[in-house]
Amino acid sequence: MCKILKAEWSRQARLYRIHLEAQLLSSTGEHGNKQAHKEFNRLASQATEFLWQSALLQLRAHHRPKKKGVTGNRIFTEGDVTLPEEVSKCLAQGPKFAVQPQTTASERLSLVRKVSSLAPASEMDRCVSSGVDVLLRDSSDPGRPAVGRLASYMRRSALCVLASDKEGGFAVFPRDLYK
Repeated sequence: MCKILKAEWSRQARLYRIHLEAQLLSSTGEHGNKQAHKEFNRLASQATEFLWQSALLQLRAHHRPKKKGVTGNRIFTEGDVTLPEEVSKCLAQGPKFAVQPQTTASERLSLVRKVSSLAPASEMDRCVSSGVDVLLRDSSDPGRPAVGRLASYMRRSALCVLASDKEGGFAVFPRDLYK
């Protein structure tokens, strides 16, 4: 915005300089014209800069600072809706959040055998035993959100959830308000 306004100020100053030069050419001779033109150009530059700086101060006074980015997706609520923290965390993942499909133990063991078959024959047994050790240690899936609990909470509380905007937020409100 400031660049546009500054360009407009400069355009108007250029226009006034052209008019000034035309006036000087018509009123004085060629000899006095150069000195007077130089002096008037200096005054016009100073006046233009002064006016631009005062306009810039007014623009900056009316400028609204940008809003800071919101971390995560926003959850909008309507009415007297309060959400537990677990539900809020699950909704904060956003509507485009997807969980990785769960694999069974036999599928994971099959994957270990496939990967170990790509290793050299001398390392194959070690790869299988290392893979099985990892599978035994990491049998839990702690990063999976409780989507089922979220759905049951929404049903019990008679709440509706809708995608609120294209940035990925949700709107939560009572079911009777949705009808």
